[in-house]
Amino acid sequence: IYIYIIVTIVVINNTGSIWGVRLPVGTSGAPRQNVPGSGRWGEPPPPPVAPFRPCPFSPPRQGAAAGILAQLRRPGPARTPLPEEWKAAATYALSAPAELHVTPPDLSGFFDGLLLLLLRLVSEGEADPLRDLPGSALWTALWHRLSVTLRLPSAPDAAPPPPGPAPADPDWTLISPRGLVTVLNLALCVFTKEAPLCLHVLAQPRGHVLASLGHLLDPAFLLQLSRAPRGSAALPAVVLTVCQILCVPFALDEGGSDHLAGLLAGLNGSHVAARLLQVCCEHLPLAQTDLPVSLLTRLALSDPASLGQFVAAASSLPASSSFLSAALLGDRPPLTSDLLSLLARAVRPPAAGGPPFLQALLAGPGRTYRPLRRLLGHRDSPVRARACVLLGHTVRHGGPVLRALGERGGLLAPLLRALEAPDPALRRSATFALGSAARRAGPLAPRLAPAVPGLTRLLGDPQAPTRRHAASALGRLGPGGLGGDLLRCRAPHRLLDVARRDPQPAVQEAALLALRVLGRDPAILQVLASLGAKEKLTALGLNEARSQSTVAKHCRKFLILLRAAPPPANPPRGLPPVSAGPGCKFCGSSALQSSPEGGRREGCVCARALPPPDSSPEPPTPLLPPP
Repeated sequence: IYIYIIVTIVVINNTGSIWGVRLPVGTSGAPRQNVPGSGRWGEPPPPPVAPFRPCPFSPPRQGAAAGILAQLRRPGPARTPLPEEWKAAATYALSAPAELHVTPPDLSGFFDGLLLLLLRLVSEGEADPLRDLPGSALWTALWHRLSVTLRLPSAPDAAPPPPGPAPADPDWTLISPRGLVTVLNLALCVFTKEAPLCLHVLAQPRGHVLASLGHLLDPAFLLQLSRAPRGSAALPAVVLTVCQILCVPFALDEGGSDHLAGLLAGLNGSHVAARLLQVCCEHLPLAQTDLPVSLLTRLALSDPASLGQFVAAASSLPASSSFLSAALLGDRPPLTSDLLSLLARAVRPPAAGGPPFLQALLAGPGRTYRPLRRLLGHRDSPVRARACVLLGHTVRHGGPVLRALGERGGLLAPLLRALEAPDPALRRSATFALGSAARRAGPLAPRLAPAVPGLTRLLGDPQAPTRRHAASALGRLGPGGLGGDLLRCRAPHRLLDVARRDPQPAVQEAALLALRVLGRDPAILQVLASLGAKEKLTALGLNEARSQSTVAKHCRKFLILLRAAPPPANPPRGLPPVSAGPGCKFCGSSALQSSPEGGRREGCVCARALPPPDSSPEPPTPLLPPP
């Protein structure tokens, strides 16, 4: 290997050229200065380069030697850091203008070998020497050379050129498509080893790195890349590596930082969200769209402007409907889950009515909502959970999706099965969807009656958000004419127990709000009064430690409603047990206690942990202040 390297260097030194590349020199042998219109090598002035000791070889010879060395070098751990003299030589080679007479062999670019050797040295080295690389002259020269190759404007924030002829293709003779992939892999290697550097570099205002990455996702550039020699093969690698680089900052715990805000502003200015969707629709096979969709989802969840770009692009691109449908209904659960989260964010209020493309996507041909029904019955539990969330946000806008909930073989059956699922996230999402449907059901509320037993059971769920959603859903079903169903499932009994004993204030508040709504039904109010709700909630409403809390305020308002209830004529005694699910949220009993109190069963474990509800006399009801 060393003999080959020595022979190569000697040949280069004697012939003065390789691959037909010559360095324009003046009479003194120094590189000639850039002069506009002086040939293909006339370029914007390169960045300042650190002082460099004269090298016996010119930059073309250095690049050729580096390419041969990269091919001959065995992979393995680097024994020494990147030499400073080698950095200076590489910086000089990347900064000096070059004139190309003959295309390099194997459709390579002039700088490909130099970039490949740099990538191998960096990837095999330790992380400590890389911390100074993004601020070095070599880093600046590298991205300046890439900008020149791509024919980007000298100022990253310059105004776009006026309409006219198509822009010139990149100079692939300097950096080929394979060399472009090498540059991106080099940046990815540096950023993954030193992740905080990635956010700092990408968030720089008017930075060449972010401008170059955004340009690489431009549909016009991707069309140029697909026409380049071996460009079609390199196009997926270019797009996916750019997405990997842009995903690195979101893996850091930098929420709300100025750097992240600057990065989001830069990505928004480059229309990255819209370009990602167009890339997935027009340039990538479905099997390679997981990473771009994941990045697009993260952008939309973090930045409302990026979400608006996605909605606008999905509404205008002709191929978006077919791509979104294939991604949702395909056999790629991670892709489907990310896309469901993205669509759920797009349909959330205050989007009036939701995007039309989304309504058509979920309804399918004939508006049968078969695509949404398939998602609600997906074999993957996270996909089903996110489909429930999407349905919950969609029904808030009303429309045909509400009618589809009550139809035979419609959307309600998979929601009822989700209430019984072992996955806590799926149960939580299903209760959220049913609560949203109950909120907008109106005259269609009786169709949701089959959900009352399951929602009553989930008042004892171990997850507090699930209990809160279940309480809210039961309260919204009361005004829809389902008072009888609620009483048969003893929902008022369970809500009263949750309002008194749940350890989470948010769940107590939801239960009290539900009781206030259900109390408008005289039959339910009579049952609550017979249970002694007024006496049992008095201490909660007047607790000095929580007198200013939202729970205490709702409790006092509900007590005012209870005072207006007539006294029960025949208090219920010895009510038979009902199968409304785990009567005790603490021990998970499957039946309720046969008493008006509810919430426990004889012999359950928590009967020893909590005193019986009627074992001690209730204090007299104090005089309540006027409302």
